[in-house]
Amino acid sequence: MKRFWLFLESYVFVWTNHEAVLLYDSLSGKGLTWNLTDPVRTIVMELIKKENLYCMELTENDLNVPEVADFVSEIRRNFIGDLYSQEEFRQKPLVIVPEVSVNENLENDVETMNNLELFGQKIVNNLRVVTMRLTGECSINCRYCQTVDKQIVWCRKQDNRLSYNEICRLLEQLKHTPVTLINFVGGNVLSYPFLDELLNELKKYSFGKCFYLYYKQSVDYE
Repeated sequence: MKRFWLFLESYVFVWTNHEAVLLYDSLSGKGLTWNLTDPVRTIVMELIKKENLYCMELTENDLNVPEVADFVSEIRRNFIGDLYSQEEFRQKPLVIVPEVSVNENLENDVETMNNLELFGQKIVNNLRVVTMRLTGECSINCRYCQTVDKQIVWCRKQDNRLSYNEICRLLEQLKHTPVTLINFVGGNVLSYPFLDELLNELKKYSFGKCFYLYYKQSVDYE
């Protein structure tokens, strides 16, 4: 009997109740709503178990059930998951399951927002990672260029550029905060005109530095 891996993509959020499930694609902003019959409910419950990491096994018999076949087909058609044959992929795919961050102290935060100084200090006290977009210059036209960076640290093409003096000013301020990592993204970070000066300036600071470069922007890419 043939066996398969059914998995959801890492940019998909899942909400479910007794009657239906919503699979939300955070890249496109589109959602797939599906009524939960017993066979489909079993699949959804398995997929969202933390230990399963958005992936479960289906057999050929499972896919012969019309409700299951239709559900899997819609997942694939909407590019929110896929089905792999275990003959080609023996190892179970590992997916990083996303989590929704919910502010549980909203009332106090609203009061704090009325005092800009306190509000700013509260933000800084919780700051651990900073991402700076050095430049938007890029000669590559990638799919989802204008959306992927809204979900993860990624490059994006745009017209502006961060001034070197502004970066130095921000770095000096950040050394007095709990920040432990600074990400530098583009466009193409290699096209930033003050890259050498920036690399020398960063030697003064102890926090981690990470430069994100799409492999096609590498000088070694052919």
